[in-house]
Amino acid sequence: MAGYQGSYDEMSNYNRFTNLDSIEWKIISHLLYSQTKNAQNIWKILKYPTMDCLFKDNVSLEERYALIDTEEGQETNKRVFLSRYVDDAWTEQCAHLHIYIDGIFPTNHEVAVVNIALETISHSKIIKIMGDADAQDINPLLPNPNPNDSDKKGEAVVLYKNRESVLLKSVIAELNGLYLDGIGYFQFNQKTNYYNNSQQNLWNGRTYLGHVTKMAMLVSGLAEGPNRNF
Repeated sequence: MAGYQGSYDEMSNYNRFTNLDSIEWKIISHLLYSQTKNAQNIWKILKYPTMDCLFKDNVSLEERYALIDTEEGQETNKRVFLSRYVDDAWTEQCAHLHIYIDGIFPTNHEVAVVNIALETISHSKIIKIMGDADAQDINPLLPNPNPNDSDKKGEAVVLYKNRESVLLKSVIAELNGLYLDGIGYFQFNQKTNYYNNSQQNLWNGRTYLGHVTKMAMLVSGLAEGPNRNF
């Protein structure tokens, strides 16, 4: 039976979104290996459900990798996901991070703005954590705290923090302006896409709360036809 095959314009290249399916894992991979204070705090928030999570030693590479959802059927033991939060059966008192493609907005036939959603979520029972203004007094190996968390005499004035707010701040600070090899710069910027923002949300009957943050990047992968795509 003969079938119509269609044809392509040999004089023009069109966007084949060559690296679109690499974005989520490249973001996770960056977080996996980053040693900035923001990255360290992200993994501490995710691993330790206790109030003193920011006082803990840094999470090792092996421990970080074990928190990423790479195994079938082991979701409740994981804390970092390549998809949105949809499982209303969760009861774990923990925090988790979800990274996924939220929307694609084509600028023209060659370039598109891709929105990435970052869900930073925490169980409502473990929201309050201790501030780290004087954390070095307990663990001298920790990085310097934010000087604005103490007064001019060095006394801590921010005694407690919101777990999810720390996770939210650390994720945005770590990823804003990040260059993903072969793809582009990650931006929290409404000039790149109007829908870039961060909005609070509730999940699982108000058991979990957090933010859905939209960040964007320009994506292009030009070719005359799909045979040159990967």
